[in-house]
Amino acid sequence: MISRWIYFLGTFSLVLNLVRPFNLGISIPDFLFLAALCAFVIEGLAKKKPLVEWMPVHALWIPAFLILIGGLVASVGAVSTRASFSVALKEWYVFSIWASMGVIMAMRGESWNVITALILGALFTSAIAVVDFIFGTNLGAMFVQTGTGEPTIFYYRVTGTLGHPNELGMFLAVVAPLVLDRIILLAHKSHPVYGRILFYIFALGCMFVALVFTGSVTGYVGFGFSVVLVLAFHVIIAGRNASWQPWLRLAMLGVLVATFFVVLLLSISDHYQIENRLEARNTMNRIVEITGPSRFVYLKEGIDYIASNPFWGAGMDQGGTSGLDASYFVTSYYIHNTLLESWLAGGLLVFLGTLWLYWITGITALRSVWRQLKNRSATMALGLSCSVFGWMLMDMAQPNIYQRYKWLVIALLIGLAWVRQKGRLKERVPSPRLPENRYHPEGGAPVVERRPSKAWDAGRP
Repeated sequence: MISRWIYFLGTFSLVLNLVRPFNLGISIPDFLFLAALCAFVIEGLAKKKPLVEWMPVHALWIPAFLILIGGLVASVGAVSTRASFSVALKEWYVFSIWASMGVIMAMRGESWNVITALILGALFTSAIAVVDFIFGTNLGAMFVQTGTGEPTIFYYRVTGTLGHPNELGMFLAVVAPLVLDRIILLAHKSHPVYGRILFYIFALGCMFVALVFTGSVTGYVGFGFSVVLVLAFHVIIAGRNASWQPWLRLAMLGVLVATFFVVLLLSISDHYQIENRLEARNTMNRIVEITGPSRFVYLKEGIDYIASNPFWGAGMDQGGTSGLDASYFVTSYYIHNTLLESWLAGGLLVFLGTLWLYWITGITALRSVWRQLKNRSATMALGLSCSVFGWMLMDMAQPNIYQRYKWLVIALLIGLAWVRQKGRLKERVPSPRLPENRYHPEGGAPVVERRPSKAWDAGRP
């Protein structure tokens, strides 16, 4: 199906969100996902498939409509009605239709391939960020077409292809647990291919180095939290009597890759003044003396505004992606907390819809983890769940809620849960209960019977 390939390209291109070809107002991933949506609909209608197979109405649709209604009401009193309406419509689209496409891919048994595309995209933007920082180049600027000539390195912090160091930090923190989870799953195969494992360890190392260069403390916290969860849950699932040889092999490969990065950075540090630039960022001083105190001031201003006007929002244009000048904000600057920002901008309805989204997201991830811990069987859903926990934590310290890479993760998780609960798809023949079967990437989950694609399925265990 052509829709799957368009979707894979769209997933990879999420790191090119600021590329507007031909000076149009639509980015490359916007165009590709719109094309994928059209392909899904055409395939569904042409083959007379039931609606659930080409536009499933999942659990996020109801809070998405609540956010849309609240956003439209708040747009009446917004500074820029057009911008406010646009933000409300974007949020509704991401939480409903766009998330449905991710659910479809999971129902088709494509979750592994979608995650692969996301990892490759993260590696691409990480490599550009590392090269820009080390060699002082500005390659990322080629992928940032905002019309303002913004550099990809400012205050000695890299942005990669995403236009802002905090955005790059969050993207890498979302993808990192997926990479680590895949490494562990591949290492526990009966006949692991260490070339693939080494590639993913290298990718994780490159992402880590790029994350360090971003100077994003929120990214550091999300990365550390989700990665520790992945390791902890896999150790628990492995149990006391499991073979520790795969873990030892992973440790050795990890040390090898870490040594490579350390030797590389040390060998060129003096020539390119890497240490001086790292020190010049003053990350902790910036957090303690500048951004930390100021963000608490913005939070207090937001809480005061909500207390005085708890029902009607100031307008969805009060967020960080609306393009509204900060002088028109009801606070000194936009709030770095998605829950409070949603309440201030959209009023009570948008706040309740956002709270509902987080409830569904958190419960879905918790149930997935609990099921795997209970069954002592690890699947790729474990990495997805840990990624969800990480970005939910980061959302409490950042202003934007509808980054699509976050909701892609939960869409895949909802799709996998949908397949399991509805029993709509044909189950695989269960394998003997051997210790290594705890680490089957799909854990015997239902999958669609389809012709395998050699190019993409080569990396599937």
